[in-house]
Amino acid sequence: MKKNKESEKIMTAKEYLMRSRRIEGRIRSLKEARTNAWTRATSTVTSQSSGGGRSSDVSRKLEAYALYTDKIDAAIAELYNVKTETIGAISRVKDNNLAELLMLYYVNGETWERVAAEMAYSYSHVVHVLHPRALAAMEDILRKDSTKANIKAC
Repeated sequence: MKKNKESEKIMTAKEYLMRSRRIEGRIRSLKEARTNAWTRATSTVTSQSSGGGRSSDVSRKLEAYALYTDKIDAAIAELYNVKTETIGAISRVKDNNLAELLMLYYVNGETWERVAAEMAYSYSHVVHVLHPRALAAMEDILRKDSTKANIKAC
């Protein structure tokens, strides 16, 4: 179990792992926002420079773009830190099959069908046998981490 910083609520192993699964979509969205901002900034610069616009307007827009992309890059870095933390926790799962399942599904974003094929197990075995075992192993790891954090806080 791990505390969620925003609400100080204790997350289950599945909630903890799902953060990483959802992160790729957020990263894609942030990268798309950066690309769109670049397109807007450069199209503005092109139209202003060809139309005799003031260079201070161009500079201001490029500075705004730089600040915007700095914030996007910081958000992306924070999201990658969450993934890195998750990978570290998964690496502590002793059973290699369970760790592989967690990596394939929660970190790499594979479907259950693809996980089953990759691991050479049936879909049913992966979803109904291995996945619950993997979540239990993660619960143990997160509970130990939570206990250590509580001991350090005392």
